[in-house]
Amino acid sequence: MQWYLTGRPGIGKTTFCLKLAEILRSEGISCGGVVSQEIKNGGSRIGFEFVDLETGEIFPLSSIYGQGPRVGKYRVNLNGITKAIAVVNGTSADVVFLDELGPLELKSPGFKQMVDRLLSSDRVAVVVVHRNLAPNFECIEVTMDNRETLLEDLAGEIRQKL
Repeated sequence: MQWYLTGRPGIGKTTFCLKLAEILRSEGISCGGVVSQEIKNGGSRIGFEFVDLETGEIFPLSSIYGQGPRVGKYRVNLNGITKAIAVVNGTSADVVFLDELGPLELKSPGFKQMVDRLLSSDRVAVVVVHRNLAPNFECIEVTMDNRETLLEDLAGEIRQKL
């Protein structure tokens, strides 16, 4: 069973995932996968990085500097995406988090394959979907008004599936 989340930039989708993982872990449910967080310099966003939910390891996703395929003002780090793929494919956690399914990540053919495998599996997963891709999924929109109640509701649904 998978749940798909979306929402406008800055609404707190990654924070939502981190809080959800914390709630589930406090109940003995293991959580793995990756979340994406902003890289800032002096208050300006200069890129994104992945965080492995099991180890805390951080690896690059994109930056306004460097090499790699361009998406908007960012250069995609394909090596960082390869590490994210390995994390998601390698986790044996009860719940797999994938933040985010978006244009940056989809520059990697391997990422697309990993997503296809995850979504066609029977794994319990929470997937953050970029707002431009959201029409392709039955997404739950994270908003300022529903974040807290949605957190408890989704934790309850996951508990029931496990």
